Amino acid sequence: MRERERERERESKSRTLPCQQIADPFLAFLRRVLWKDKSPSLGEGILATLWTLLHAIDTNPGGVADPIQLIILRREAKQYEARELSDSELGEHKQAVKELEVHLARQWERFKEPPAEGEAVTVPMPEG
Repeated sequence: MRERERERERESKSRTLPCQQIADPFLAFLRRVLWKDKSPSLGEGILATLWTLLHAIDTNPGGVADPIQLIILRREAKQYEARELSDSELGEHKQAVKELEVHLARQWERFKEPPAEGEAVTVPMPEG
């Protein structure tokens, strides 16, 4: 009996959903780049969650899909309160994702063409 339970547990751990296989590396990238050794703030967590969901939707159309619903859980005094983000709040974060993607694309463009002969290339160093 115990061996059967162990086998089921191993099988369960080895199965991951396709959307999770997309989301986990993306979240690991965000964590490495943005938070290093600290936890994200609530706002950063919401932005990262939404960006990850948008990425999963774009990458795997048969998996996670719109409409996106984000629920935050906050502890107020000794009680927990769940609240769904409004369309307006989601829109604000979606706009921030678009701006981040545009900024990233602009940075990438700088490296597409080799610099002209004698032209110096400056690479911004991350803070920290």
